[in-house]
Amino acid sequence: MGRFIRLSFPAEGAAAVAELLEQAAPRTSEAVWSALPVAGMAHHAVYSGSEGVLLLPEVLRIDPENATSDVSTGDVAFTWFAAGSAYGVDADFAEICWFYAEDARPSMHGGAAPVSLFARIVGDAAAFYAVCRRMRREGIKPLAVERLPAEPVAGSAAGEHSVVCRDARFCCACPSLVRSGSELVVAFVQHTPHLGGGHADPRGLPVLVRSPDEGRTWSPAPEPLDGYRFWGADRVELAGGADGSLSATVWMPVYAAGGPEPGRRTSGGRIVYLGSRDGGRSWAEAAQAGPLRGELQLPGGRAWAAHATREAVPVIAGRTSHPDGSVVEAAVRDFGLADMGSPSAALLGDGRILCVYDGVDGGPGWTAGAGVRGIHATRVTPAA
Repeated sequence: MGRFIRLSFPAEGAAAVAELLEQAAPRTSEAVWSALPVAGMAHHAVYSGSEGVLLLPEVLRIDPENATSDVSTGDVAFTWFAAGSAYGVDADFAEICWFYAEDARPSMHGGAAPVSLFARIVGDAAAFYAVCRRMRREGIKPLAVERLPAEPVAGSAAGEHSVVCRDARFCCACPSLVRSGSELVVAFVQHTPHLGGGHADPRGLPVLVRSPDEGRTWSPAPEPLDGYRFWGADRVELAGGADGSLSATVWMPVYAAGGPEPGRRTSGGRIVYLGSRDGGRSWAEAAQAGPLRGELQLPGGRAWAAHATREAVPVIAGRTSHPDGSVVEAAVRDFGLADMGSPSAALLGDGRILCVYDGVDGGPGWTAGAGVRGIHATRVTPAA
């Protein structure tokens, strides 16, 4: 089985998966793999057409391998330059670069500059390429490059771990996933990171992201739930209908004035019920919400539910209950996350389950509990 890496724009909710070309570029593949994960500000190339670039924090000096300036859409490459080797190069630097349209041709001021092709983007990367194209006008954007697990995640998962939303500026916590008509919709709370921990914050904002393709891609920018009227929400849970309707329950705590922590609150508050007939694009207050998260009903009278545990290795477990009263439990793990919690799930058309959860994924140098909390997803095959 080959090795894969993921290039992601966390603030945009867009990512691409690339397979290493270990036969064509073994030295380069191994050196870049060993240097991951890396994160920084990606920029658009100046001379090379449709090319995105991430400067590496450490200068890797790898001799050319599988080098060419004749590149195609989806090629991922490495190169490095010594100070003074080309116009404008004042210090040594190394970079990962990728090409998102057919006009790309890696070049420097003096002409073509061959790069070492070491990976190739696979699958649908249209959203990722669209962000690359926007960098021409919008400028630099945060980018992360990380390894993907070589094997499916443990516990009967299909190995399709993905990022639903991750933004270094905000914590994203407590997702609620439902199906609304032909879409999957996730609601969660975004708030500014603070030392108080938890997700309750007077600056917290409940938001939605949606997927039209069974969770393979998600809307690039979260949309506020019913505008910005629910600043300070503690939590939001959804219920969905086959007709595209949604209902939402929003918990609005009362926060104490002052205090050392932004998350400090009193025990008071209120619950707001909302209804939507158009998949959450507009809302009206309702007398009562629909049923909240619980067990998913599976064929054969089975039911499936997820729960989180805090262990040395954080675990989300999927529990399949059978009509005869027996229960089979299987762990859903992702060893790249320092913390996992608040699982919510929906049944997919192929019989598998999409489980979303919040998790800390801080990139280079993160420590448990000190990274960026984002919303992640894993496809799971229910235990028999």
